[in-house]
Amino acid sequence: MMRGRRLIVAVLVAVAGAAPLGAACAPAQRASAVVPPRIGCPKNLTGYTARPLTLAEALGAARRIVARGIESNQGRRERRTPENQEVLEVILVTPFSPDGKGLAKLAHRYCGDRIAAATLWAVTFHDTLSVLCCVTQTVFVAATREHVYVFGEL
Repeated sequence: MMRGRRLIVAVLVAVAGAAPLGAACAPAQRASAVVPPRIGCPKNLTGYTARPLTLAEALGAARRIVARGIESNQGRRERRTPENQEVLEVILVTPFSPDGKGLAKLAHRYCGDRIAAATLWAVTFHDTLSVLCCVTQTVFVAATREHVYVFGEL
């Protein structure tokens, strides 16, 4: 019985001690999320100028760019939203990842040697507004110290 109480107290102390640390990191994350993503290839993305992105940041930037515009199919017009652009997969593409070699080649085709050594996120969406069955769209998300860039099948 006493051992269980010690465990609970230890967990509470660990959580209470980690709360100020999380609060201190929150403004920095919020500040990077406020910057709107840019469309197109990054101009100076190297291994030294790249900034790591979390999955949530990359997915938010990709959704913000993909879910814009109006889709016109068979006489009806519908606005694209994050709800009707379903995410199929998100893959972290590095120069050394075996799963991302094909995606790295695709990103290289879009932006050339500028992104060869960078770490990217590849986000594949399913267009639910299309009348065709399997329409997908793959975009890449990369970040420098100043901006987040989205490029690919836009």
